[in-house]
Amino acid sequence: MRFLIAILVVMLLALVVSVSRARREARKAKEDAQRAREDARSSANELTTYRARESALGNLEARLQLTTKNLEEVRAALADADRLLEEKEPIIYPRRFPDETSEELKERMDAVRVRQSEIRRKGQVVIRFGASVQDRLSPEERAKLKALVRLGRLALEGAADTLVDQVKAANQERLETRFRALVTDLNRLLQPWGFEIGKNYQATVRDALTVTAEYLQQVEKERQEQRALREQMREEAAALREAERAQREAETEERRAERELQKAQEAASKATLEERERWLARVQELEQALATAHAAKDRAIAMAQLTKSGHVYIISNVGSFGGEVFKVGMTRRLDPEDRVSELGDASVPFPFDIHGMIPSNDAPALEAELHRALEPHRVNLVNERKEFFNVPFGFIKAEVEKQGLSVKLTEIAEAAEYRQSASIRKGLTREQVVLDEEEGAEDPADVAQESSSTNA
Repeated sequence: MRFLIAILVVMLLALVVSVSRARREARKAKEDAQRAREDARSSANELTTYRARESALGNLEARLQLTTKNLEEVRAALADADRLLEEKEPIIYPRRFPDETSEELKERMDAVRVRQSEIRRKGQVVIRFGASVQDRLSPEERAKLKALVRLGRLALEGAADTLVDQVKAANQERLETRFRALVTDLNRLLQPWGFEIGKNYQATVRDALTVTAEYLQQVEKERQEQRALREQMREEAAALREAERAQREAETEERRAERELQKAQEAASKATLEERERWLARVQELEQALATAHAAKDRAIAMAQLTKSGHVYIISNVGSFGGEVFKVGMTRRLDPEDRVSELGDASVPFPFDIHGMIPSNDAPALEAELHRALEPHRVNLVNERKEFFNVPFGFIKAEVEKQGLSVKLTEIAEAAEYRQSASIRKGLTREQVVLDEEEGAEDPADVAQESSSTNA
C-alpha cells in the first residue's frame, strides 16, 4: 500500500514538473511569437519605406531624364538662335571706352578676369536661394541634384569662356544674345530645385565680352594708324625722291636750254639779214624753253622743301559704286593723276573720274579737315583708311568752299567705259557707241531706243 502511494507521489511530482516545463515552453513560444510578430511588423514598415523611397527615387530619375531632355532641347534652340543671329545683320555697339588705349583696355580685361576667377573660386556662379528642395531629399537624391547643378555650372563656364574667345565687334551683339538665352534656359532648369545663375557672374561675362570687343577694335585702329603713319612716311620719302629727281632733270634741261640759247644768240649775231629773223625766232623759242625749265626747277625745289605739299583729290566710280559714292584722298606726287590711274587699275572694273584736284601746301591737314566734315557719311565705319563717302556732290562742294578754296569742281562724271559697256549690253556695237559719242549723243539709252526704232 505504501509502495503504491509512493509511486503515485512520484508520478504526481513528475506530472507537476512536466506541467511547469510546458508552461515555461509555452511562455517562451508566446514570447518568440510576439517577437516574430514585431519583427514581421518592422519588416513590413521597412518594406513600405523602401518602396516609398524607391518610388521617390524613380520620380527623381524621371525628372532628371526630363531635365536632360530639356537641356538637349535648349541646346537645339540655341543652335537655331545662333543660325538666325548669323543671318541677321550684325549691330556694332558704340564703344563704352572710346578714349582708352589698347594698353588701358588690356588692364580692364585683366581686372574682369580676376573678378570672374574670384566668383568661380567662391562657388558663386550658381547660387542657392530661399528654402531648398535639398532639405527634403535623401542622400542619394542630393548627390544626383549636386551633380545636376555642377553640370549646369561647368556648361555655363565653358560656354562663357568660348564666347569671350570668339567675340569681336561684328559679333558682340549676337554672342551677348546667346549668353542671355543660355542663362535663361539654365535658370529654367535650376530654379525648381532652388538654384539660379548668380547676377554678379552674369555681369562679369557681359563686361568681358564688351571690353574684349573694344580691345580688339582699338588694337585694329592703332594698327591702321601705324600703317597710315608708315605709309605717310613712305609717301613723303617718295615725294622727296621724286622732287629731287625732277630738280635734277630741270637743272639738266636748264643747262641744255642755256647752251642752246647761247649758241642761237651767237649765230644770230653773225647771221646775215635774211637768216637773222629765223635765228631770232629760235632765240625766242629757247628763251621760252629756258623760262619753263626755270619754273620746273623752282617747283621741284619747293616740293623738296615742303614734303607735305600735294593734292587732295575728289573722285568717283559710277560703274563700281554708284552715283553718290566719292573717294576723297591725298597724294604728294608731282603728277597727281598718276595716283588716280593707279586706283583705277586696282580691283575695280572701271577707271575713276576726277571731280576735283585741290593743290595744297599741307595736303594731309586739308584731307583730314574734309574727312572730319564727311565722317557721318563714311561708307566703312571700321577701317578709316577706306576713304569712301556716300554723300551728294553738293555737300562736298560746300565743304570745300568752307575751307576758303577757290578751285574748279565738276559734278558730272564722264564714266566713259561704264556707259559704253551699258550700251553694248543693250545691243549696240562698240563702233556704234564710239560714233554716237563723237556725234554728241548724251545718253546711251536714247541711242539704243533710236536704234531699235530704226530696226523696227
